Parts: sequence; C-alpha cells; structure tokens
Amino acid sequence: MRERTPLHVLLLALSLPAQVLLAQQAPSELTRLEGKVVDPQQRPVANAQVTAEAHGVIVARTQTDSQGTFIFGRLPADFVIVRATTAAPDIGARWCDLLGNRRQFARITTMPARKITGRVLDDSGQPVAGAFVGAAPNDLIEFAFASCTALSDAAGNYELTHVAMGPVLVRAWARGFDGFVGGLDSSQDEKLDCRIERDASQEHTFVLDGARPERLPFARLHVDAWHKGMPVPLPPALQSLRPDAQGAFRIRGWPYEDELRVRLELPGALIAPPMHTAFADRGGSTHRFAVDDESLCLRGKLVGTDGQALKNCGLIAQPVDYGQNLTYRRAIARTGADGTFLIPCPVDRGGAVALRTFDGEITAIGQPRESRTWFLTKYESQSLEIAVKPAHRIQLQVLDRKHVPAPGAQVAVYEALPNAQAIAGLLQPMHSRGAPIAFGTSDLDGNVEIQSLDLRTSETLCCLVTCEEGFAEAVFQVGEATTIDLGKVTLQEAARVRLRISQEPHTARRVLYSQSHSNLGPDLLWTVTDRDGYACFVGLLPGNAQMFMIEKRWAMRTLEAGSNEQDL
Repeated sequence: MRERTPLHVLLLALSLPAQVLLAQQAPSELTRLEGKVVDPQQRPVANAQVTAEAHGVIVARTQTDSQGTFIFGRLPADFVIVRATTAAPDIGARWCDLLGNRRQFARITTMPARKITGRVLDDSGQPVAGAFVGAAPNDLIEFAFASCTALSDAAGNYELTHVAMGPVLVRAWARGFDGFVGGLDSSQDEKLDCRIERDASQEHTFVLDGARPERLPFARLHVDAWHKGMPVPLPPALQSLRPDAQGAFRIRGWPYEDELRVRLELPGALIAPPMHTAFADRGGSTHRFAVDDESLCLRGKLVGTDGQALKNCGLIAQPVDYGQNLTYRRAIARTGADGTFLIPCPVDRGGAVALRTFDGEITAIGQPRESRTWFLTKYESQSLEIAVKPAHRIQLQVLDRKHVPAPGAQVAVYEALPNAQAIAGLLQPMHSRGAPIAFGTSDLDGNVEIQSLDLRTSETLCCLVTCEEGFAEAVFQVGEATTIDLGKVTLQEAARVRLRISQEPHTARRVLYSQSHSNLGPDLLWTVTDRDGYACFVGLLPGNAQMFMIEKRWAMRTLEAGSNEQDL
C-alpha cells in the first residue's frame, strides 16, 4: 500500500530529484537559470565548466567566473540537469525543474572525482567500437546526477574522465548487444573492461494505438532508467526513440537490473497514460499508449470570479501518492478558447490527483488550507469546474549582514505564531510553525518571488530565510492586495559547521547533516568531503544538530551562530 504524500512535500514535487517527463504539450517559454558552484568547503569554484542537459541533450554551456557564479540566459522551461566539472578532476550536478519559473537559481557542490578506463569487448573477446559507457554514484540520489559518459573508440577503448569517488555503477551498451553492469567503490583511478553479449535477448516493445499512419513518424518515445531509486545515465540512442518499420518502439539490450520509465510524445495529440514503467528482465514485455482517448483523461473548465472562462491557461496534473514517480507521471496542457481542458490523467481511476496553474497569475479557489497552491480531487468520470481567482504573490530581497544581495537563499513560508516561541533544540525563539505552505529561492540580485498562492486576508504568515550568509524571519499580515512586498530582509548570523574526517584522506566521504525542529529550516542536508577530509555546512539554524557519515559514524552537537569546527 502506498503512503499518501504530505501536501508540503507535494509543494516541492516540481523540484524532486527525478529526471524528466516531456509532456504532450510542453511549454515553449524560456527560463533564465543562475547559479553558483562551490567546493565541499563551500568555497567558490572559478573556471568550472558548466553544462545544461535536457532529455539527454546538452542545450547550453558556460563557465563560472571568479566568484563561482554562472548564468544560462535561455533554457527550456522543462527538467534540466546542470553539471559542473573541473580539471582537478571534480564533478557536481543539480536537477532543476524550470517549468513555470522565469528565473531560477541552482547551487552546485562539487566532489572529488577520478578516471576509469578500459575496453568494451564482446563475448568472444573482440573490441566493440562506438559503445556507450556511463558511470554514476549509486548510494545517494543527491549525487546520482553527477554522472560521466563516453564512447569506445575503434579498438574498444574508453575513458571516463570525471567519475565521482565512492560507490558507482558502470554500464556499457551497444546496438545489438545485451548491456553490462559493474560496480566500483574506491577513490583511485581504475581500469575496468566491460563485456557485452551479442544478439540482445532483452526487449521491451511499446505500441501507440489510434495514431494515423502519416502521423506516426512524428512520435517519439522518451526513456529514463532507474536502479534501486537512483537515476541511471542512458545512451542517446535509447533516450529518444523513433518508431520502427512495424510502427512499434523497441528498447533492446539494456541491462535487466534497471527499471525503465517511458513516456510517448506526439505533437498536437493527447497521449495516455502519461507514463509506463517497464521492469527490465531477461525476457520482454509489451506496453500500449493511446492517442486522444478521452476516457483516460481529466476533463474540466476553468472559470474566473467574473464568470468568464480562462483561455490558454497552463495546467499541471500530477499524482498525490506515487512517491518518486510524481514528476514522471505529471502531465500538462492548456485550456481552450472556452476555458475547457482535457489532460491525460496521471493516476488510476479513484486515485488522488493534484492540479495547479503554471502561469503564476491565477490560483484555484477553495484549496486545502495547508496547500495554498494545488487543487486536489479524485479521478472520477465527472467533468470538473474549477473556480479561479488572481493569485497572491510574495516578493522580497534578501541582504546579508553587509547589506549586499544574498543569492541562493531558501525561503519557506509558514503560518506564523502571534509571538515568537521557544522550539525544542533551537537557541532562538521563532514565529514559524508547522509544515511550510510555499517555497522560493533568491536570484543573483537577492530577489525572491513566490507565485500562485491562495491566501486569506488578515492571516499572519512568516517567511523563514536560510542561506550561506545567515538566516532571518519576516512576519507579515496578508492584506487586500494580491502582491505582498516584504522589501529588504537582512540576515542575521547563522551557524556554519566545518567538519574534518580524520581517517583516510584523499577519499571522498558522504556526510549527512540532520536538524529537525518542527519542519523549520534545512533539516536534512548531504555533502561530501574534499581530498583532505574536510566538508562544510552553511546557513544552519543555531541549536542541536547531528552529523552522520554514511558508514553510520555520527556526532551530536549544539551549534552556535558563527563558525563551528567539528571532528567526525
């Protein structure tokens, strides 16, 4: 039985670390993505090479400046993997969801890397040219997108130049072969030969029902692979497939240990269901998609408070209780001229589904008070009529203690207590309470804008701001205006922890920071040590905290505002 996803987690669903769903009517808007690359001690990394990848294709490249900052001016408003590498070698990556955001910010922490070389050979020992080889961390999803790929040369040789230290899975694949999977766990350069078997026996078939023959060539099958909850790099030849001569899409030879998450796109058509999951095995399977099957869609209408239908309004529909598949199963569409919509349903009949607009200017009326963004319903046969109104937005500028704009600040919005109260484990009384109802991030100018909110007039809310430079609370009351401008919010000094792992230098070690205070602030953060055994956590609320290594060594500490030095 699945556990129902808490609504405050659903608010974060569009930034979950899952790869991509190219929906049937993807938006054409472009987004500006800003960011900063830092090392494990949170120091800026200059001259790092940064790429943005959408659906397995690199769509933009840039380089960090002397402060570690980078800017991509025009990225698709979609799921994007941002990856940073240095010559050391180091590697870091971040998964970003840019849908519905005109401007976003991403902070990337690099980790020490090494090289892996070897040959790709067939089952008779002959070299395989042009084979795909990929390696990715397989212990924590926070690091899994820091992957490295290469192709073998004419002699079967390959070189992976930026493989993260620690446990990784290495895969190899070529057309007509069954794939290879091998594991490595070290901090040294290594050699690994990959043997793949000819005459691929593993095959999954996907069929599109209802498409006219002349339209079928325009259909594309998009594939992602996962292994025990971790994303797996796929060769471009398998990430986006065209139909074969029989009109079917076939995935052949990918290693049987993995789960394949597959969606199909045909321009101008509604495809249902939004996703199929194929559990790869030694045999094969067949899965079917349908074109414009209204029985598999949510139907409804958006109506404004003046009774007028809202045309050309973007909508997102996604499950409430599908765990990591939330973003994979989501579908998007736009309303027609009469305000009606038809959107592939991401859940089975009777399942809970959440909808919201991604235009940011309007929001549904009558949403659960703990949501403020999503309209929740069940997938039934009836048509929905959703009343919408102008949405509230919260804006502010975050400044550090020197009154300089602070980029990358995390802002969580809470219902506020009338007076600051002591919270167990914290050194400072707080107004924030309960689960957050909305989130935002400051850009390079320190500006934050949180849209699509349904707020009550006269209710008291609180923004809790945490970032590298400090933390702050901003308490405010909602008035009649839909735009709530909090002005400049100046940070006070937060706790900063510099950890030293005394054993095994030159080995990257995963470290967890845990601080739970009634859902306030960053309560679960991961980082990795540098080659000298140092790591750093910044922007923490002063109070009790625990630091864990993945090998279970841990320490409980009370953190004061300012710098804290700890051994682990």
